Amino acid sequence: MDLLELLGWIARGIAILAPLLLWRWILTVTRARRERPGPIVLTVLASVMVGVAAAAAVLADTAPSWDSIVAVGGYWDRPLSEFPLLAIGLIRRAIPKLLAILRLDDARRDYRVWLGMAFAIWGARIFVGMFRQPRQGVFRFLVAEAIAFAAGVVATIYLGPLLLWAVNRLNFWLLLAIVLIIQDCRYGQPPKTYRIAEWLTGRVSRWQARPDHRPM
Repeated sequence: MDLLELLGWIARGIAILAPLLLWRWILTVTRARRERPGPIVLTVLASVMVGVAAAAAVLADTAPSWDSIVAVGGYWDRPLSEFPLLAIGLIRRAIPKLLAILRLDDARRDYRVWLGMAFAIWGARIFVGMFRQPRQGVFRFLVAEAIAFAAGVVATIYLGPLLLWAVNRLNFWLLLAIVLIIQDCRYGQPPKTYRIAEWLTGRVSRWQARPDHRPM
């Protein structure tokens, strides 16, 4: 592998992580307009819940059983260069697919209840935020909230196919990573995974080690 080919692989890897990095950047940029009214993690939680519902709706068409995910030559067995187009196609279809299910195929009301909880959380955040903002800052607050919410939904939808594709491409290494994460959560103070989650969501660290949480 020559230098140019290596740089190409690195560039494609960065491109795959770009949507998550963009989400983090949006949370950082809009933080100043959104932090004053209360915990901004409520917006993150609500957007992730909506994204999970949309991802579940669109990924159901791919029949994501374990065998189909790890199968050689299967739906998820795609090279790095093909994954971005696959992910973009799934993201574009996710919200229309979710809306179609809500209209035609949600007899048990699972999606309605889940989305109702998500929008109740976000609605409470908006309602309280509007009254705690100066009058001239309400519009900017609402715009910042809408941008952050939309970015969270798209990033969460993108994370669904990214994880399934990663399981197919990095089968053994993904299991090793899970073991390392478990060990980190057991013995890290705070765990590195906790720090990464804070970095992605823009939260301020409130980690407090338990009395028995000592590294061995």
